[in-house]
Amino acid sequence: MLDKLVGLFWNRGFEAASLSEMVEAAGLNKSSLYNTFGSKEQVFACALERYMDFRRAMIHSTLDGSRGFDEIGDFFDLQRAEVAGDTGFMGCLAVNAQTELGLRDEKVSEIAGQYRDMLREGLRPGLDRAANENVIDGSMIDTYLDALLAFTIALSVSARSGVGTEALLRQIDSAQRLSETWRRDVS
Repeated sequence: MLDKLVGLFWNRGFEAASLSEMVEAAGLNKSSLYNTFGSKEQVFACALERYMDFRRAMIHSTLDGSRGFDEIGDFFDLQRAEVAGDTGFMGCLAVNAQTELGLRDEKVSEIAGQYRDMLREGLRPGLDRAANENVIDGSMIDTYLDALLAFTIALSVSARSGVGTEALLRQIDSAQRLSETWRRDVS
């Protein structure tokens, strides 16, 4: 039930998702939906938390710090797979929620902040290892993390705004080529 609500909000957004669509997605009647979750905002927050659980598991399975700088390539590969997948045009629900509701819904803003923190902390161990192995400049790790985070959010917004798969894949390739310039010249 919650996964179907995630799909509804991810596809339609908070404002556009109607009560009848929420009832259908949940498989509950209106009173049961509100008795289970509360308000539309609470239904959305629960769906967003569920989405975050999914994203957290995916990030942790891809990024564990063991591969050093190669994990940045793994991260870009993950983005390629997502962009080319069935939901690639929808962007990221956490980013979508932040852009739609972040300024007026404190809970959504908090969850979106957790998403950004999760990405940042997921990417950090690989960069730390790369710095320890003298592959990258360790003093630049926070700068690299900011760049990767900004790119990831921009990619999601681009996907949601209708930029096609080919252009999104090209953007990922460009970002990856740019990240390769972070490597120290060890020749």
